[in-house]
Amino acid sequence: MQYSQFLAIIVSTVLVCGCQEAPTPAASGEDAPSSTKTAANAQGKAQAPASTAGAGQTTPPVKPVPAKLPNIVARVNDETIGNTDLERAVQNVKASAGQELPAGERDRVYRGVLDELIAFHLLSQEGASRKIAVTDQEVTKHIDRLQQQFPDEKAFTAALKERHLSLDDLEADTRRQMVADKVLRQEVDPKVTVGAQEVDAFYKENPERFRAPERVRASHILIKADATADEASKKAARARAEGLRKQLEGGADFTALAREHSQDGSASSGGDLNYFPRGQMVKPFEDTAFALKVGELSDVVETPFGYHIIKVTDRKASELMPLDDTLKGRIEQVLRMGRRRELAVQLVQALRAKGKVEVFI
Repeated sequence: MQYSQFLAIIVSTVLVCGCQEAPTPAASGEDAPSSTKTAANAQGKAQAPASTAGAGQTTPPVKPVPAKLPNIVARVNDETIGNTDLERAVQNVKASAGQELPAGERDRVYRGVLDELIAFHLLSQEGASRKIAVTDQEVTKHIDRLQQQFPDEKAFTAALKERHLSLDDLEADTRRQMVADKVLRQEVDPKVTVGAQEVDAFYKENPERFRAPERVRASHILIKADATADEASKKAARARAEGLRKQLEGGADFTALAREHSQDGSASSGGDLNYFPRGQMVKPFEDTAFALKVGELSDVVETPFGYHIIKVTDRKASELMPLDDTLKGRIEQVLRMGRRRELAVQLVQALRAKGKVEVFI
């Protein structure tokens, strides 16, 4: 992972970290009546625990930033940071977030971004003192990778324009960023170690992070009826669902009927939606599924997707996920990230203490 991917978190007060909920397995099935889609779509797949730094803490007040910025907002040793540099960096934050600054957060965002710019200058200056070089080829390769994330050159150029960046600006920023990355790698990486005992201790001390919630495994038959459909169409769809339920009451095979009649992606698997926790499905579906006993058949349930017949096929109580090799690897990765963050903060603070940083706003 590039250090630049988390450098903003290290040096900026813009972001406040939140506490990630315990990892939960998600339901499978491409058209399941899910209210949310999660990245973990396999049973028992854990997400790495997130840092809880700042969770539950009161955000401290910040010094107001003047509406009109002076030409020079800060000086880092012999380098100046101009108002255009700061405004451009703030614009980049807004473009990346896809929204304007939250009401009342202008001061915090501007000061956080300025701290980030100061850190980049300190690290790039340290890189220069260590004679760390970044070649033109490295810069070009990095920008090429960025450009490949866009559908075409026009979209890439539009993104630069939105961030008030010229190609020359991007190249200069990229070079500084890559020098900062190399300084951090030289100074921080050799000091980052995480032992097996630390992983085990983190797992034992944070059981709720690794507790899978109660889950049910259900199958369904869906007869679609869009929320905007007319009453006649809805009535016909419900009648069809009621007819299928009567067949099930008469002994028809659920899997066979689902394959033949269900109008979603789960039809090919006989309506099976795999295991899912609370909060994964739309509420009428979830409430019904969690109220059913294993093997029990629901009445026809209406949701925004249409009309469902639900059958619960299994149920699992909340349980602690086993500390297997995959989970160990993810815990180790998070602990390493936290250690890198701490050491990077210490390095930036040390560089700031031994240098001369002046802030004019």
